[in-house]
Amino acid sequence: MKKILIILLAIITLLAVAYFGFFKYRQIQANSFLIPSNTESLVKINVDELYKTIAISYLKHPEQYKGAEKKDLKQRIEDLHTGIQIPANIYLFTLKGNKENYFTKFKINDSVAFKSFVNKHFKSIKNTAEGRHSYAQLADSSLSLLFSNSEVVFGYHPAKKDIYPILLSVLSNQKSLNFKDSEFESLGSLSDHIAYQSSTSKATINFYDGQVKFNNEFITDQILPFEHPKHRKLNSNSPLIMWLNADFKADVKPLAKTPSIKQNFFKFYKGYLDIEWLKSTNKKDTIISFEFNENFEQVEKKQIVDRKIPELFINMDADAKPLVRYLTDSNLLDTQSNKISTMAIPLFQTYFQSNGNQIQLSTVNQAPFNADRIASDDFFYLYADFNKLFKDSSFPLVANNLLTLKKLESKGRKTGAKKIKFETVIDFQNEKANALIQLVKMYQKLKSTPIQINFGNAMPKNQ
Repeated sequence: MKKILIILLAIITLLAVAYFGFFKYRQIQANSFLIPSNTESLVKINVDELYKTIAISYLKHPEQYKGAEKKDLKQRIEDLHTGIQIPANIYLFTLKGNKENYFTKFKINDSVAFKSFVNKHFKSIKNTAEGRHSYAQLADSSLSLLFSNSEVVFGYHPAKKDIYPILLSVLSNQKSLNFKDSEFESLGSLSDHIAYQSSTSKATINFYDGQVKFNNEFITDQILPFEHPKHRKLNSNSPLIMWLNADFKADVKPLAKTPSIKQNFFKFYKGYLDIEWLKSTNKKDTIISFEFNENFEQVEKKQIVDRKIPELFINMDADAKPLVRYLTDSNLLDTQSNKISTMAIPLFQTYFQSNGNQIQLSTVNQAPFNADRIASDDFFYLYADFNKLFKDSSFPLVANNLLTLKKLESKGRKTGAKKIKFETVIDFQNEKANALIQLVKMYQKLKSTPIQINFGNAMPKNQ
């Protein structure tokens, strides 16, 4: 009996060594490639780690994966019959001067299957003048590829411009260097499911059972967090909380070239903003819509309805007096009733009040003005409890599609000179199924259920 146990232990050990050795070899192979010397940013998709994570989830919770979902990631890829060799890591890169375009390169292990795949999904397949390569595009011209018998380069270009010279340069390894000798070499050793790196930013995404974790650290001189952040003491039971204790460089505050209410309002901002959604209450409201009569004249139609009105508060440090003057002169504020025009904020009647260098926008008239603040390590914080937020929601289509999510929490912290780090966690209602699978299903549901919210024809009357 003892000998049998020793033999079984030895077999298990050998299988474990072979298993980890196999994946280690795939990682080494996947990181032995050339990248263009003018690569500006790189995205790494760790196929093997994703495969292992989802496979373990299958084994732990087989009841969560039914029918076609039982297929693992590797099998799903192989079912495409692309003829492409899928490495342990897939790398997407952008090039200097082409930030909006992404490129990636694969080896072809079955040229017949690959050409069949291209003929099925791409149009206008042409042989190049040299005769050694073939070029093809999708019908909408957003994805192009250039391939030989052994390799293929894909180029995603939403602007739909001609990127053939770039594809040829990448396929031919012109002006290239070894990935291991590049500034992106550290990506190769990361076990994160998705990792991104540029000269100013590093980010990772990981998909677990019922949870997604996203981290992003970047260098910027545009966001200026306060050295000792503070925020108002907000209700921990609120379904939605957000605060921001940071300033912005003056040239960042205008968010677009065309002036707008939002821009003009934002220029009064003085380093602090918070948002709090306490609860929703039933309220009778007047909805104004417009329709055409038999003479094709547009007439106003009023309807009294019961609505869920959120108790929503927005507090901001601001130059209160010039802001009040701006809102009044723009006919956006009635100083007698303190009502904000529904042309500025649709859907819910909003009230305005100020207190020295602070202002408050609220759906509650004469709401208490609490200016007391507490210290925090984070200059930014966002928390959303989707269970509470969409309970008895006024927008059932939104609620039905997003209630796959349970809660979201995001923190922003200054980590060095001009360096900021955001850490975000998204929890799902289903804690057993892998988050990536749930996100795919949620996307498919959203795609098949158009969500339309008409702000123009459903405004409360501005009395």
